[in-house]
Amino acid sequence: MLRKIVCFVFVMTTGLAYVFSQAEKTNATVIKDSILFYNHEVVKGQTLYGLSKMYQVSMEDIILYNPTVQQGLKTGVHLYIPLTKQKVEIHTVKKGETLYTIARSKGIKENELLMLNPGMNETLSIGQEIIVPWVEIQLVEEEISATISASSTSTGNLSRKQRKAMEKEKEKKMMEEEQLIGNTFDSIFHIVEKGETLYGISKHYEITMDAIKNANPHIGETLNIGDRIYIPVTSDTIFIDDELGDENIDDDVSLISEGVKKETYTVYLLMPLYLSQVDVIEPAKVKSLNDYNKITPFSFIQFYEAMLLAADDISTKYPQIKINLYVEDITTSEQISDLISTGKLEDADMVIGPFQAQEFSTLCQYAKRKNILLINPFSTVETSDGMTYKATISDAYTGEYFAKYILEKHPNANIIFGNNQSSQENKLIATYRSAMQKVFNQAGKNINMQESNIKNGISSIKSVMSNKNENFLFVFFDGELMVTNFTQNLRASKIENLTLVVPEKWLKYDNIETEYFMDLNTHYVSQYFVDYSDPKVIRFIDAFRNAYDIEPTVEMHAFQGYDFTYYFLSKLCETGTSFRAFDNNENLLSTKFRFVPSTTHKNMMENTFIHIFKIQNFKYIDVFSDKGLDASKNSSKPMK
Repeated sequence: MLRKIVCFVFVMTTGLAYVFSQAEKTNATVIKDSILFYNHEVVKGQTLYGLSKMYQVSMEDIILYNPTVQQGLKTGVHLYIPLTKQKVEIHTVKKGETLYTIARSKGIKENELLMLNPGMNETLSIGQEIIVPWVEIQLVEEEISATISASSTSTGNLSRKQRKAMEKEKEKKMMEEEQLIGNTFDSIFHIVEKGETLYGISKHYEITMDAIKNANPHIGETLNIGDRIYIPVTSDTIFIDDELGDENIDDDVSLISEGVKKETYTVYLLMPLYLSQVDVIEPAKVKSLNDYNKITPFSFIQFYEAMLLAADDISTKYPQIKINLYVEDITTSEQISDLISTGKLEDADMVIGPFQAQEFSTLCQYAKRKNILLINPFSTVETSDGMTYKATISDAYTGEYFAKYILEKHPNANIIFGNNQSSQENKLIATYRSAMQKVFNQAGKNINMQESNIKNGISSIKSVMSNKNENFLFVFFDGELMVTNFTQNLRASKIENLTLVVPEKWLKYDNIETEYFMDLNTHYVSQYFVDYSDPKVIRFIDAFRNAYDIEPTVEMHAFQGYDFTYYFLSKLCETGTSFRAFDNNENLLSTKFRFVPSTTHKNMMENTFIHIFKIQNFKYIDVFSDKGLDASKNSSKPMK
């Protein structure tokens, strides 16, 4: 059967105007569909012929983008007059960038860059937005191939001889850098971020400042944001930033392979797009967000869309690295087997997905044979086959993380597990108790932990409470009616020194007033939580809206799609397939990743980071940082 091939071209549509006072020809520009136009306002007496001469474009081009002018020009109407036929985008100037460096990175001359920005002078300022040539990312359905490479667009117009000379010069430079570092070291590098110092970086990597200076003779004592400095790391060094302690790191850890650094990587994203069901969608029946959410092919569409935005950012951040990114629609184990049999994955350096446990298990053994790095984004399956990074935090690590919070904020707390006597709750309580007890023992603290049968009413909880210390009541059940009755009764009892810890899904129940949660000092645990005041989040939302004309949400996996793609592709670019020198403190849009070696599976790294938050004064508060976040945007349930 002939499959339909659909080509998705990611275009970030935005607008930026530079307005200067001139009598006739304007310097005001606007970007529409990635084309740069003069935004000309028609004045009395102007003609189509006169405008074509003024802007040095053909009358046909003006008509093409402004069909209404065929009926005559009207005073006051704004016309789109193409300044260039080259596709463009917006670039925000970073520290250290100049007109020359930006022009060179985009493969154009400085005067061409000035032409794209009428009225702009040669002096740039940090944060200034300028127009630059557009870097295109194309994806094709079924075998959706995206080439992430800024350098490929900049050399496209060069002759074969010129390109060969450029490649030879690049190869020479890389060889010189490798010789500079020395044969006894891995060629990894660190990108300097805001607030970092040479001293701090040396402490992070547990090496001397002199060692870093010797490997980087071009740097001084003062570092600039964005500087890339090589770290002389011996081949047997493993860097893991583990807030939970070093007890999880086995002396025999062998899961960090030597790996290689390359100029080109092949990455597959295996995700459920449900393409076979696209043809049965009836757009006329989609009249609300609820209708949209019920359509199966839309389940992870925002993950896919956000992936495109992250891929674009990666191409900008690492223009010297080329990543061939393929996206496959995977919804069954049979599809995984078929994909393996085609040999498509033979040359893969990394595979993100599949998203479901059964499909992921099918892939593991093959990935181990081919030495492919696997990223498990959502499923809780655990396997020792192949090198795997499991992103979904386990119940045990959740318990450990919460125990650390209690030790830091309430070291004399009393812990109560409210049990509704279901088998699932019994299992969760046993896991939490064991994990929390481990942390308390390591800290030398004797924290009281008890259980209460919630079916016996609020009195059973009161009977095991402490009168003088904070009481943490953990409950795991759900169901709107049961939760509503429980919170109403618990609030009516007016118990002091109580912190209620509940599943995040409780926020979605409409029958419960927000004041109830605040009065009960309710704490929630979630792996994904968005700070809508974060500049990075604001930028992402604007880009997502402009590209897809819809609001990105955590529930539809938009933020996760960006975070997974950006984090793991950037680590691949920075460290190669060895994934050395993980930056476990990198702030993403909705989460952090802190990976430690699994205590149960030798070849698996597990994520250990979660958010703990509460509602205070109708704002969500991160309980570790006490930072207030906009509550109205972090929950699908509005504040009442």
